[in-house]
Amino acid sequence: MLFIQIFLIIVIVAGIIYLLFLRKRNKFNPSQSQRDPFEVILEATEMIEDNKNNASPLKFIRIMKYVRQETGMGFFELKRYVNNSASPYLKLEDPEVVSHLKDMLENNKDDHQAVKYVQDCSGLNFEKAKDYVDKFKKADI
Repeated sequence: MLFIQIFLIIVIVAGIIYLLFLRKRNKFNPSQSQRDPFEVILEATEMIEDNKNNASPLKFIRIMKYVRQETGMGFFELKRYVNNSASPYLKLEDPEVVSHLKDMLENNKDDHQAVKYVQDCSGLNFEKAKDYVDKFKKADI
C-alpha cells in the first residue's frame, strides 16, 4: 500500500513538472520573427482558394496554425484585426479607381502602368496588383 502511495506521488510530481515545462515551451517567444498580419491573411486566403483538399476541415485547422505561427496572433485577435483594418481591395472598389482603371485598359495603355496604378491606390505588392489587373480584365471582357 505504501508503495502505491509513493508511486502516485511521484507520478503527480512528474506530471506537474511536465506541465510547467509544457507551459514554458508553448509561450509565445517575442524574439520569433513576426510578419505583417495582412500579408499572412492574403496568403491564407490563397491557401483556402486552392482546390486541393477543399472539403477537408483539417485544411482550415492547418491554415489557422500557419497564421498563428507567422503572426503570433490568436483567432480572436486576428478576427479583430480583420474587422478593424480596411482591406486594400476595398480601396480598389472606389468608383473613381474603377473608372480610371477601365479607361487605362480600354485605351490599350501598357498593363504595367495599370499595375502601378493599382499598387499606388491599394498598397498591394506587384504580384497581387498584377493578379488583380488580370482578373479585372477578364471580368471586364
